[in-house]
Amino acid sequence: MGFIRILRWRIGGAMHRFSGRAQPAAIGSFQRAAVFLFGLGTDHAAVVLDQFPQREARALEDEVSQFSGVDEDLAREVWDEFLTGLSVAELPSYVSRSEPEEVARAFVRSNPEEVARRVRLLWLDSEEKFVPSETDDDDAFLELGYEQLEPAQKAAVFMMWLPPELSAMVLQKFSPALVHQITSTLVELPFVLPCAREVVLSDFMEGVTLGIPGLSLGDVGLPVVVEAFVRSDPAAVAKRLETMWLSQSSVVVPSPPSVQPAEGAFSPLEKCAIFLQSLSLPLAYRLLAEMDEDEVSMLLEAVDKLEGVGPDTRKEVLQELMMASRPGGSAEPQPVHVLGKAMGSMIRKRPGVVVRQIRKHWLGA
Repeated sequence: MGFIRILRWRIGGAMHRFSGRAQPAAIGSFQRAAVFLFGLGTDHAAVVLDQFPQREARALEDEVSQFSGVDEDLAREVWDEFLTGLSVAELPSYVSRSEPEEVARAFVRSNPEEVARRVRLLWLDSEEKFVPSETDDDDAFLELGYEQLEPAQKAAVFMMWLPPELSAMVLQKFSPALVHQITSTLVELPFVLPCAREVVLSDFMEGVTLGIPGLSLGDVGLPVVVEAFVRSDPAAVAKRLETMWLSQSSVVVPSPPSVQPAEGAFSPLEKCAIFLQSLSLPLAYRLLAEMDEDEVSMLLEAVDKLEGVGPDTRKEVLQELMMASRPGGSAEPQPVHVLGKAMGSMIRKRPGVVVRQIRKHWLGA
C-alpha cells in the first residue's frame, strides 16, 4: 500500500473531525471508539486501553489525544450505541441512570474486559477499522520494531539517537556515498519503538571494549558508553556502522541527476507536497488531521502528481520551512538529520503550530 493509499485509508472520517462541530455521520468507526474513550475521561479510558494489545492501544491513544472537544449530538449517539442492550440493574444504586457517562464508567469499574470487548465489537471489528492486524504488511505506518528495521535503518536510528554534535563527527568520517545513503534513509525513517532503539545501541556496542577504567555498562549505562565511544574515536564508530549495517545494504552511489525542475521552479503547493511526502506516515497523518478537508484533498492530489524528487530537494524544502519559522530567517543551514529530528519533535508536540506555518508559508493562508 503506497503513501497516498495509507494516508487516505488512515484519515478516513478524520478529515471531518473536531476542528468544527463534527456531524455524527461524518466520522468512521475508529473515531467513534475514540469519542467513547474521550468521554470516559483519562483514568477510566486507561483501564479500558489496558485490555487492548499495545499496538491498538497506542493507535487509540493517539486518536484521543487529537481531541479538544466533541459535538454533543455525536457524543450522545456514541453513548446510546454503547449502552443499547446493556442491563443496568446490577449497577450500584449511587450510579445515576440518567447520565450515560457515569453508567459507562460504572461498567468499566465492574468489568473492563467486557467493555473493551464491546468497543471492539461495535467499532473496531467493522470493515472501517483503522488499526492494522499484527500480520498486516502496512503496519509500519505506526511504529517499527527492531525486527522490522532494515540494516541501513538501524544505522539511521543510531545516528538519529546521537546528539547533533556527535552525529556530525561521525558523518565527517563517511565517504560521500555513505553520507548520501544515511541522510536519505534518515529523511524517510518511520517512527521507531523506543525498545527498538535500545536494541540498536546494544547491538552496536556488543563486543566493544573502550579500555577506560570505570566506564562499563553496569556502572554508567549504555547511552553514556555509546557517547564516550563516539567522542573518543568517531572514525571507528563510522567504520563499525559501515561494517555492521551499511555494507549489508546496497550502497547508494549518487547517480547523474534526473531531469527535474530546479528547487526554485516548484510552486509553493508543490513544495508543501514534497515536504508532506518526505515525512513518515504517522507525522504526515498528524499534520493532515489538523487541516481542513479542502486543504487535505488539495495536498494529496499534489502528492499524487509528484514525480521523482531527489533527497537534496527534500532537504532544501525542509530547510526552507525551518528557516521561515525563525524570526529573521538568518540561522545557518543545518544538516538534514538535525532538521529532521527538530521537525519531527515539533510535529509530535505541536502539530497545529506546524500547520499554521505551512499555511502561512506555502498555502497563502
